[in-house]
Amino acid sequence: MQLTECTVGGGQTEVTVGVSVHWDAFFLAVIGFGGADMVATATAIPDEGDA
Repeated sequence: MQLTECTVGGGQTEVTVGVSVHWDAFFLAVIGFGGADMVATATAIPDEGDA
């Protein structure tokens, strides 16, 4: 896993992180699907709770 992004935004009220992961599927390599890279990002903001 590799961190690809970590940014603070929204007036320092939110944070966004991104990751990249490489996976290998050895049993699927026999039919040509040896693996791939996957990427994902997520943004979090503070939970203000119930009003």
